[in-house]
Amino acid sequence: MKKDQETDQVAEAAIPYKVIEDDSSTLKTQPRARKPRARKEEVITIRVTPEQKYLLTEAARARWMNVSQFILSELLPQAEEIVAAMPKIIVSKEEYDRLVQELDAPPKENEALRRFLRETPDFPA
Repeated sequence: MKKDQETDQVAEAAIPYKVIEDDSSTLKTQPRARKPRARKEEVITIRVTPEQKYLLTEAARARWMNVSQFILSELLPQAEEIVAAMPKIIVSKEEYDRLVQELDAPPKENEALRRFLRETPDFPA
């Protein structure tokens, strides 16, 4: 989303009423419909310097937000991009079950690995 669109949305969200015009050319206000909010139960705590806190607070005020809203509005889109760019391996349920079964099975004897470890005394274990 472009910055000017974000600014418009933030400015709109910060005003609890919208101005409407009717035929008599008088301005009226109408309460904005509020979206239902998801229940926020988790807490993230970060430590910042006084200068960082001041900067975050001022930036949040400039956008008519509190610091938590500001941080979330800036970081969540980046987090979504990072997660979307992560490599994903999609397998069938059968392939997944076979993989889990192999991982849970006891390790197979590997004589070549034992020989390598015996013959390499400097190998960091």
